[in-house]
Amino acid sequence: MTTRVYIPRDAAALALGADSVAAFLRQAADVEIVRTGSRGLLWLEPMVEVATPEGRITSSDLKLIETRNGSRIERKLSGDAEWRATLRELFRIDLPA
Repeated sequence: MTTRVYIPRDAAALALGADSVAAFLRQAADVEIVRTGSRGLLWLEPMVEVATPEGRITSSDLKLIETRNGSRIERKLSGDAEWRATLRELFRIDLPA
């Protein structure tokens, strides 16, 4: 089942890495990315929401972190621990605890 993920595409969110978060999730999981506008909470961008049967869950200030492991670049998402745990369950993605 495809999960719907809402990621903003306004200038503030783009400047803070929304496109890289969207690209990571698109490659790592079976998701439908819905690009949205800002809610005006620019200090929380990119604010990412995941649709679940219980309603949307939100994480703010989500970042894609790239680290070099030898010749390999590892990409992980940083953000709220509870939100990362939910993403692990929904998408079966290896995210840091």
